[in-house]
Amino acid sequence: MIEGDTRKTFTTDAALHIVNKASVDDLRKRVLEQYPDGLPDFFVDAEQFRSNIVIDSGLAFSEDLYAEMRIGCFLLRNAGPTARCNAIRTNWD
Repeated sequence: MIEGDTRKTFTTDAALHIVNKASVDDLRKRVLEQYPDGLPDFFVDAEQFRSNIVIDSGLAFSEDLYAEMRIGCFLLRNAGPTARCNAIRTNWD
């Protein structure tokens, strides 16, 4: 959190965490470009980010531009960026 930022954390401020598959794929590609021989226990997938909803816009990081989205009859509004814990670095398998 930034000093003076009065927003709550993800767990108390927002009920849903949405991850874009295209962004996760881009991240995986960048890591593999930097480490072409691979890394021990390397994995990057949407499940690591512990999302409630996974979308695939086809354009990496386009989710940063969304203010609202509709899923069926539900209107979702962006509550801001999510500060996540280090659990995303754990291979749950």
